[in-house]
Amino acid sequence: ISRNEAKMKLGYEADTPLALHLGLIRRYKGADILLEAFAKMKNTDVRLEIAGEFYDDEAIYKSLITRLGLGERVRLINTYQTDDDISLRLQAADVMVLP
Repeated sequence: ISRNEAKMKLGYEADTPLALHLGLIRRYKGADILLEAFAKMKNTDVRLEIAGEFYDDEAIYKSLITRLGLGERVRLINTYQTDDDISLRLQAADVMVLP
């Protein structure tokens, strides 16, 4: 499927720029650093999706998202990602972010 179709399947508008952080979410992988950097971006049209099983308490990231005012721009997906999930998310993403 096209990138736009993949975005729409994930609930985004077709023209929404999408950054993706995908994998097992562990503290050493830097999702907290990513969120802080994302908050400094001047282009507020970009959306960030962090998808994968969280090995830390998800509340840490939710609290950071709230404190940084990113509630409308960041989506946390705290579930195991199947091969189909991964494929869809990679197809939808405009950029993969690995802090």
